[in-house]
Amino acid sequence: MELKGKVAVVTGGWRGIGRAVAVTLLEMGARVAVIDTDCKPPNIPCDEERLLVLEADIALGDQVKSSFDRIGRRFGGVDILVNCAGMTYRQPLIELEETFWDETMGVNLKGHYLCTREALPHMRARGGGSIVNVSSVRARLGFANDSCYIACKGGIESFTRALAVELAEYGVRVNCIAPGSIETDFNRDRLNAPGAREQAIAAIPLGRIGVPEDVVGTVLYLASDLSAYVTGVTIPVDGGLIIKG
Repeated sequence: MELKGKVAVVTGGWRGIGRAVAVTLLEMGARVAVIDTDCKPPNIPCDEERLLVLEADIALGDQVKSSFDRIGRRFGGVDILVNCAGMTYRQPLIELEETFWDETMGVNLKGHYLCTREALPHMRARGGGSIVNVSSVRARLGFANDSCYIACKGGIESFTRALAVELAEYGVRVNCIAPGSIETDFNRDRLNAPGAREQAIAAIPLGRIGVPEDVVGTVLYLASDLSAYVTGVTIPVDGGLIIKG
């Protein structure tokens, strides 16, 4: 797969799934801008000519606009946007404070909107592009004490379908992936709780917890011309978890 000459933006690209995606896009020849809230210490090896690292809160419109302005000046445009940044507070709804709800919605859903809005003029100017949103199998399965996160992820999938129709006339494809149990800093503490890892593995037909690199291939497929006739879909990357329920 050749992505030389393409410009990709990866939110949440300094760790976890986002980092794995950013590293592989660089390996495929793309120039990559990573947007994250904390990008220290450096952990993406690459020459500075093809990697731009931006510290920003994607829930804040002025910071998102400033980031994309810098990307435009540095790389001349945007071809690929991977909306990967995410967060959660796992609490019963009755205990979930309004500020936590707003913060989670801001990063997980509003952030997708803000970054997509800023990327779109660049893509239209270049005759098209690909947007890959990151949801979760939790959007389709019921889990207690995670209602805000699940609501965000369901919103992302609906947002994907709506934009796939709206942006098709500009040659912009919009798709989504829904990872299952992927071990990252985001959920490692939960997986390491007594019995949690064994319980999670028992629910996955392929019999193992995923790693960030398991997700990369599907993102690359959706970001590249290999999926030139694919838009508006959500692809589970979950070892079969969702079909087992």
